[in-house]
Amino acid sequence: MPNRKNWDQAAGAIWPALTSAAAERNLLRYGEIAHLIPTNPLSVGRALGPIQSYCLDANIPPLTAIVVGKTTGLPGSGFVAWDIDNLEEGIEGVFRYPWDTIANPFTGFADGTTEAGFADELVTYPDAAEGVYSRIKNRGVAQRVFRRALLKAYDNKCCMCGLSFESALEAAHIVPWGESSPAERMDPRNGLLLCSTHHRMFDAAEITIDVDYKIEYFDPEGSEGPYSAADHSLSISLHGSPIRLPKKLDVAPSMFAVNRRRAMDEWK
Repeated sequence: MPNRKNWDQAAGAIWPALTSAAAERNLLRYGEIAHLIPTNPLSVGRALGPIQSYCLDANIPPLTAIVVGKTTGLPGSGFVAWDIDNLEEGIEGVFRYPWDTIANPFTGFADGTTEAGFADELVTYPDAAEGVYSRIKNRGVAQRVFRRALLKAYDNKCCMCGLSFESALEAAHIVPWGESSPAERMDPRNGLLLCSTHHRMFDAAEITIDVDYKIEYFDPEGSEGPYSAADHSLSISLHGSPIRLPKKLDVAPSMFAVNRRRAMDEWK
């Protein structure tokens, strides 16, 4: 049974069965999956969830499309990775995909550690970031853990505007993922918790932070306007204000990362 309902661990347990079935062009029933975890067929969807998310993040065919109900012949209501009216195309994509080229992305959870557990470890011991990355290995899962760590570190609030709707909060790497070392990819000191608006502005080099942890907007005088009231409140009005730092200053943004990002974005 998954340790304390660790559905990432369960996903790792059923991954080989799904990829083997796909290679043999077979569909699976929920009952056939349930005994592998073990759980009841109605809970199998919770183990399929992390796999569905992984496939969406990795932009690969929806592996969970081949798990269908005994009577309906269709995936359950939690399946959102493909248009159900065009399911045959999605299933065919799964059958054709070379799953043997992908290592099980959930092996890091085999010991019962959860995404939340990894996130707690990163916030408590940020120097353990490289070790956590080596255990997780998969980019999509690593990014979810990184986001969890930043949500915890920043108390579920955008560090620029304070928005606290969790669904709108995203983990931004200061030094981008592609330019980061394995440790930097998971290190909360290389991250900012931002709302989706400020994340996109940060990635576009329209807004950033300086070495004093103050917000810098590229057009503080508003000469690039016109600005609506909402525009002004999310940009010009924040210029010069300090970001909201984590309560645990050990995971505050690294000055090395900040300076490197500013050089990449050509901020002066």
